[in-house]
Amino acid sequence: MQIYRLKIVLYLSIVILSHISSSLSADCGRVTIAEMNWPSAQFVAHVDKYFLAEGFNCDVTLVPGDTAPTMTSMIGIGEPSVAPEVWVFKIEARTANTVPSTLKLKTILNTAEGKGLIKDRGDVFLDNGQDGFWVPAHMLKQYPELESISGVLNHPELFPHPGKLNRSAFYGCPIDWSCNTTTTQLHQLYDLTNYGFDLVTPESGADFAASISKAFEEGKGWFGYHWEPTAAIGKYDLVKVRLLENGYEFEHIYKVKTYVSKSLFDKPLIMGYFKNRIYPNAIMSRLLAWKEEMQASESDTVEHFLNNYDYLWIQWVDFYTASRIKASLKE
Repeated sequence: MQIYRLKIVLYLSIVILSHISSSLSADCGRVTIAEMNWPSAQFVAHVDKYFLAEGFNCDVTLVPGDTAPTMTSMIGIGEPSVAPEVWVFKIEARTANTVPSTLKLKTILNTAEGKGLIKDRGDVFLDNGQDGFWVPAHMLKQYPELESISGVLNHPELFPHPGKLNRSAFYGCPIDWSCNTTTTQLHQLYDLTNYGFDLVTPESGADFAASISKAFEEGKGWFGYHWEPTAAIGKYDLVKVRLLENGYEFEHIYKVKTYVSKSLFDKPLIMGYFKNRIYPNAIMSRLLAWKEEMQASESDTVEHFLNNYDYLWIQWVDFYTASRIKASLKE
């Protein structure tokens, strides 16, 4: 009899909580999500679209976005409703100081949040965004000193230039990428030319990726600038070089945030989802690598993620929303 009563209580609890959960999300209405123009942000936007549409019954539209225009529009007119991946500012890892050149956006967003126009819903990546110099991990087995910049500079012969004999290569960003200026400055800052490293500037992102792929295929060294999470970090076993010698430092982390407009402030389940939704860097890089290798669409990659990483995303939502997401995958 007691077991029977317990089953009834549990059943009623499920029914009541399910009704509450459905009621809280039933008035979700129209939501617009900014789809930024880089791989991780595109993936995050599509995952958010799926969760809001299938889990919270929202009418979701993805709109093209980029950091400055998206945040200006969100602050000014409340659209889009969500900016899933905003690289707000960067911090010097050793000093924990904010890099001055990145303070402007941070100040603008803090001011807007203080006025109740937007809300910061937390970090996108568990280990923040990171960039720096990278080398293949397998090289450290024979040359452990390559873990630091001094070790790399003492072994230029391990990183052959693709077109010049007796010269080495430092791979910077393609000319049309915003980090091109950064890598040019870093090449000069570390005086890499005098150590035998010429700056190699790929013509495109495809050429940049191909330089890494070719080095691994031929068993040669690769030394250059990169960041994470990215497909290359997920596909190839690259390790970040320590850059703490000679008074210079390029150990930066980037605070990457999700912002929502005031149209979502009164939707607690959705706000809770964005607060809980966070990706470990390694998993994000792995997903981007899978998408690239399989030549998959965004929707295929989202489905792959939901089917294979449920232990992660199930923590982002309540039990009943998770059940709706899982049920949608079986259709």
